[in-house]
Amino acid sequence: PVTWFSTSGRNDRKESKRGQSFINVAEAEVAVALLRNLDAKSPAGSVPISVGVITGYSAQVDELTRRINPRNRSKWRRLDIDVATVDSFQGRECDVVIYSTVRSNDRYEIGFLKDYRRVNVALSRARDLLLIVGDDSMMRYVAIDGSENPFESVLNHIQANPDECVLEQSESVRLL
Repeated sequence: PVTWFSTSGRNDRKESKRGQSFINVAEAEVAVALLRNLDAKSPAGSVPISVGVITGYSAQVDELTRRINPRNRSKWRRLDIDVATVDSFQGRECDVVIYSTVRSNDRYEIGFLKDYRRVNVALSRARDLLLIVGDDSMMRYVAIDGSENPFESVLNHIQANPDECVLEQSESVRLL
């Protein structure tokens, strides 16, 4: 199952440059809300759910790590959380993966996210559930010279498979 939590309707959805990397505060907030929800709904006394929170950008990893504090066992009682870049997560899996796309701008630029290999790694690390957080409106219409937009096919897959895939507005996280 895949759910894409869209930040397209949020006023704070845009990326920010930090050093040579990018962050997206709105996506970090949604990721934390998803983790809180997952932790609250996990059965008490069960084996912790392994969760990978991944992104293509090191500045977003820093932002997510600061907000999540993944090793705080009093905060995350039922989750075993790892925050990492997509590249460093290659070869690993988790029960649940939250993928923050980060990029959201008026130029429709996604940088190295246009690389199918990186997108493949990001989307194939979840054993049970994949949650994507990002500006789907922008990601759908990115123009890439000489190749296809990998996110357009992901969004088409989500829409074509409504029994197991969902496109939600990020505000609905509180309702899950």
